[in-house]
Amino acid sequence: MIEDRKKDHIRICMDENVQYDQANGLDHYHLLHNALPECSLDEVNISTEFIGKYIASPFLISSMTGGYLNGGEINRQLAEIASTLKIPLGLGSQRIMVEKPETTSSFSVVREVSKDLIVLSNIGGVQLAAWDRVGELETAIDKIIESVSADALIVHLNPLQELVQPEGDTDFRGVLEAIAKTVSHLSPLPIIVKETGAGISAFVADQLLQQGVYAIDIAGAGGTSWSKVEYHRTNEQKEKNQNFGNWGIPTAHSLQMVESLRTEYTFKLIASGGIYSATDMLKSLILGANYCALATPIIKVLKQDGLSSCIRYLTNLSEEIKTGMCLLGVTSIDELNPSKHLYSTSNYAKF
Repeated sequence: MIEDRKKDHIRICMDENVQYDQANGLDHYHLLHNALPECSLDEVNISTEFIGKYIASPFLISSMTGGYLNGGEINRQLAEIASTLKIPLGLGSQRIMVEKPETTSSFSVVREVSKDLIVLSNIGGVQLAAWDRVGELETAIDKIIESVSADALIVHLNPLQELVQPEGDTDFRGVLEAIAKTVSHLSPLPIIVKETGAGISAFVADQLLQQGVYAIDIAGAGGTSWSKVEYHRTNEQKEKNQNFGNWGIPTAHSLQMVESLRTEYTFKLIASGGIYSATDMLKSLILGANYCALATPIIKVLKQDGLSSCIRYLTNLSEEIKTGMCLLGVTSIDELNPSKHLYSTSNYAKF
């Protein structure tokens, strides 16, 4: 059942229009062109650190797949891409490998590609709560981490997807407590909490940061709508899925909400949710994100055009970020500043 669902998700993201109708909100911002940049493109450096390790570009491959036959091959290719480009790789949910150990190789294959790759394990918050209720939390998360020698753990929150999925988990009690226990149990391993496309509010982020979460990936509305994905999976609940196809907090709004908490907490902020271009990445970094993440465009290029084309696509993205930074007159990510490098013609955008 889980294997079929995972295969369906990849197929639907490839073949169907499952994007939000609303934009990610970043179109309300404009990059402030600098006609006197006073820098050389050769000086521009977009490398940074992620969980204390060097990465060549300020973005990562977001969680996608694993746990079924072809999922392992996709993960192997994604690991090759991430290793070549020196960027982190987020795995898809590893719940299935706990329930079906025979699927472990579809995840652990990434370590066959590279021992140095930054690998982010992944599990759902609802699943953590379910394991906690039966006293299996620590054993299960240890298995997940050890299977890929993970550098960090992503806990994904997806209540919208679960509620519109016929076989979804609809009991969300105890998720925050389970996250807190996971942070404590795995310390000092970093815990990243991400949404799956409907955004994170300041209220939710505040609760997570109180538990010691290392980073938050807002995954706002504007990219893939998992309600729409589920709409294409089944004839059941179609009306319900369609009604919630555009539910969520736009990426730009979510990013600003969570970034405002930096006055109270020290944390890393990942922007995702329809952030597919270099200009949107630059806008997100200027608005306070430390990194950006993307998934759907990567899997589409990989499946349609192959490994080398995907590496070229992401390499070009890095080069475009460098060009954009040069046009802003900055040579490092740390120099990006909303008051100097963004403007808006809309009341939507306020700094």
